[in-house]
Amino acid sequence: MTKDEELKSWIEQYSGPLLKRALYVLSNKEDAQDVVQEVFCCLLSL
Repeated sequence: MTKDEELKSWIEQYSGPLLKRALYVLSNKEDAQDVVQEVFCCLLSL
């Protein structure tokens, strides 16, 4: 599995639960989406 395929798999698997948790914590949809995006951007840099 390539790095891109692995990242796509992680996004598909974890973006929903991460967004749900971020919405719970932040109570703001846009901020929650930004946090989830930042998580996956950080994964790309590893």
